[in-house]
Amino acid sequence: MRKHLRYLIRYWRSRQDYDDPTWPLVAGLAFWLLLLWFLCFF
Repeated sequence: MRKHLRYLIRYWRSRQDYDDPTWPLVAGLAFWLLLLWFLCFF
C-alpha cells in the first residue's frame, strides 16, 4: 500500500497541477483511507 501512495505522490508532484479541484478531494480521500487502515490494524 505504501508503494502505491509513493507512486501517487510522485505522479501528483510531476503534474504540478495544484489548481486542479480534484487534488484536495483525492488527498482527503487518501487521508481517510489511511486513517481507516490504521484503525483496522491498530
